[in-house]
Amino acid sequence: MNPNTSTPRVAVVGAGSFGSLHIGALSRLHGCELVALCEPNERVAAGLAEKYGIPRTYTALDQLLETEELDAVFLTIPEHLHVGFATKVINRGIDCFIEKPLALTAAEGQQLIDLAAEKQVILQVGHILRFEAQHAILYDSVVNGALGEVMTIRAKRNAPSAMWETSGKSAHIAMANLVHDVDQILWMSAGQRAVSIRAYERNFTGHEFPDCVVATIEMSGGTLAMVEASWSVPSGAPANIVSDQWRGRFDASLEVVGTTGTGHVQVYESGLEIWGEDASSAPNSALWPEIHGAIGGALRDELANFLDRISGRSAAEIVSLPDAVHGLEILEAIVESARTGTEVRL
Repeated sequence: MNPNTSTPRVAVVGAGSFGSLHIGALSRLHGCELVALCEPNERVAAGLAEKYGIPRTYTALDQLLETEELDAVFLTIPEHLHVGFATKVINRGIDCFIEKPLALTAAEGQQLIDLAAEKQVILQVGHILRFEAQHAILYDSVVNGALGEVMTIRAKRNAPSAMWETSGKSAHIAMANLVHDVDQILWMSAGQRAVSIRAYERNFTGHEFPDCVVATIEMSGGTLAMVEASWSVPSGAPANIVSDQWRGRFDASLEVVGTTGTGHVQVYESGLEIWGEDASSAPNSALWPEIHGAIGGALRDELANFLDRISGRSAAEIVSLPDAVHGLEILEAIVESARTGTEVRL
């Protein structure tokens, strides 16, 4: 961050459904000044700029970086653009927040980390569940020994079948849907690393990528982990993700079983239900709820943590970059094991 500025000047790059949520959170956070938005769709950019009072908009990253004096950039862009865009930001000595995944491969992710260290900038990846209250409480229970030794961790993420059109066409389901779950396994296993992976996939629709995947992961400290994902939740299921941009239901959970206790989280369930004549919903109120016109929840806390770090108000590095890279190694191994039908050792 520029030592001559007391409030970080920041820009958001990408104004899709999640970029819009970032803008809604940053516009009300007191720890920054949102000075610019970069979005190729000029109509979308103009609408968000007017709604949130963003002074300037740009259609290209190079134009933004050449024109604005920035302390940080938030990248909420398609996954295949992450490395190229982040490299440009970091090379200019600008702190960078990048939505998950850090990269599409572990090698590319490590390159970004090395570049950030060389340029002495702060790089953070959007592993939002580390800021969600239920997951954070479960993590504290694990590290405080309340569950004893962790024997097994099980994560499930069944996504809406309708999401395949926007997310399932471009990547293997493991890469598309299991980034958060693998990160939680690494977080909850407290420093362990994966040593062996065996995965299975099935394709019922004939699409390029499989419809479901299941994997077992052997960890270095003896913990056994299991993950599963599918594009299986029907459109008629009560929605638990409800926003202006999207509506659907995720069937997701996390379970940690120890020698003396067990912890269980229903990831998107908040207890809130809204019943209507045509449809019912159970909106999640923990991740990015809009309350009194502002985006709150775990997303707000995640962005506030990054702003505190770049401003020197806090050194708490809740998201681990080495974990982000190892998570990509695990995901690559899941894809390889499922493709070949063999065990992959790391």
